[in-house]
Amino acid sequence: MAEDETEQAISEFLGDERAGHWRQLRKALEERRADLRGRRDAAARQDDYDLEVLHLDREIATMTKQIEALRIEEAVSEFVEDSIRVTIAKHQNDLE
Repeated sequence: MAEDETEQAISEFLGDERAGHWRQLRKALEERRADLRGRRDAAARQDDYDLEVLHLDREIATMTKQIEALRIEEAVSEFVEDSIRVTIAKHQNDLE
């Protein structure tokens, strides 16, 4: 089976939710979290910061949980993709 056919088989099994998809989402959230941390640090330097800092801390904590969930999805998808590739390669070797 050609590489394109292998990738097509993976896409049929996983759909659009491949490891790369989860990785892109995770990286986008990591960038947003970094921005929130910068805003939080700036707010902490202000006189009137209590509510803003608490709000940003909650947002950062929520985003951190989302990032971890995306990291897990990415790892699972990558494992499935690799398993499909290995299975197809083994099958091809058995046919030769």
